[in-house]
Amino acid sequence: MISDILEHEGWEVRYLGANTPKDELIDLVRSFKPQVLAMSVTMSFNILKAKEIIENIRSDKDLNKIKVVVGGRAFIDTDKLWKTTGADYFATNVHELKLLHLD
Repeated sequence: MISDILEHEGWEVRYLGANTPKDELIDLVRSFKPQVLAMSVTMSFNILKAKEIIENIRSDKDLNKIKVVVGGRAFIDTDKLWKTTGADYFATNVHELKLLHLD
């Protein structure tokens, strides 16, 4: 739903869906070169996968300027858990995402 809302408001969006393999996500980011990568993590055991993806992006000189936003149920109950992923921002909903200064 978030991608639909953002697209409706003029953002250029690429929605990958759940369980996208890390290498496919990195390949898309490399070819699309977005300004922002937003990832939602529902299950807490996937936080480490999100962290690994962010580390891969940060270690790539062609991608490391991309702003990374995380959100989702896995981060809601533990204050500041999102910071352990290396993400730039955390948003609990699409309204917060739109309010972030992502430039």
